[in-house]
Amino acid sequence: MREINLRAMELLDAGNTETYGHPAPTKVPLGTKKGKAILVSGHDLKDMEAILKQTEGKGIFVYTHGEMLPTHAYPILKKYSHFYGHYGQPGRTSSRNSASFPVRSS
Repeated sequence: MREINLRAMELLDAGNTETYGHPAPTKVPLGTKKGKAILVSGHDLKDMEAILKQTEGKGIFVYTHGEMLPTHAYPILKKYSHFYGHYGQPGRTSSRNSASFPVRSS
């Protein structure tokens, strides 16, 4: 079973790096900026890219939450200037973090 898990992780990594580039250490702002925003949780890079494309040029900042933090390290995703930062803490407090995410009107 261990070999299957390892192979699955290798395939996932290969797919992600072929599509989004090799991740590099990246400083990620914590907290929020004033303005409209979307908080993205989960772990699907394809969904993140779709959200970034759909919000491009619309004055909406995109933040990661939880397991999405590593997406900031991929070069293809970093090119979006409105992909701003990470909000909240991991673990048991994650549902409280997203519930308290700032909602601001423009």
